[in-house]
Amino acid sequence: MATYRDLTRELHGPERFIPVRSTGDRILTCFLDYQGEDTVLVHDLVHTRHADSWKLKTSSYPKLRLSPQWLTDQCHAAGLDVRRHAAGPRGLYVLHAVKQ
Repeated sequence: MATYRDLTRELHGPERFIPVRSTGDRILTCFLDYQGEDTVLVHDLVHTRHADSWKLKTSSYPKLRLSPQWLTDQCHAAGLDVRRHAAGPRGLYVLHAVKQ
């Protein structure tokens, strides 16, 4: 079982900013810098409330841009039975594969 975001279509301008999760005390947003056809640099912005102020923590990491079809093909090539592979909540794909 895996969940992932399809990053194969390059986003531009404000659509590069993705609200990931938020609570009353924490907000996680990421934005994407496309590095080429195969990778994207993901920047995480975490705002956390401390008493009466907000603190910002940032980080970045590279991610591969893998298409849903490529992942399905790789599962089949590895002998896995793909039970479900579809868009799920919040723009994430859900991939469920089992060993045959």
